Amino acid sequence: MEIDSGLTLYDVNKNLMKNEQPLDIIALHIKVKNMIEDIYKTKIPYWMLLCKDRSDYTVFIPLTIEGTYNDMLETLQARGTVVSIDKLEDGNYEIWIRDTQTEENFVYYFFNYEFGVVRS
Repeated sequence: MEIDSGLTLYDVNKNLMKNEQPLDIIALHIKVKNMIEDIYKTKIPYWMLLCKDRSDYTVFIPLTIEGTYNDMLETLQARGTVVSIDKLEDGNYEIWIRDTQTEENFVYYFFNYEFGVVRS
């Protein structure tokens, strides 16, 4: 028997995140450090942090590991409480953040944005 709930995979994941505990400060620092070290090795000059639900678009130009790490940590924490950071099979990242006011969870993607920048 098949039941059509009308929920998308995103809706299901968003609901599942309600039960997840946020990353503690040590885990957050380790995850962000690993992510930034990983993307820095790619030598890709432009990365975007995107949350479509919030129309939130931030472009990163990773010049130094330390600077990008500090900027990423500050950017994520300004958006709420980080619940998870996971590397995807394509080398990009999925980051779930809980809004501190509404307790609603939002997915952010951190991905190669080289195609979105025109250099003449």
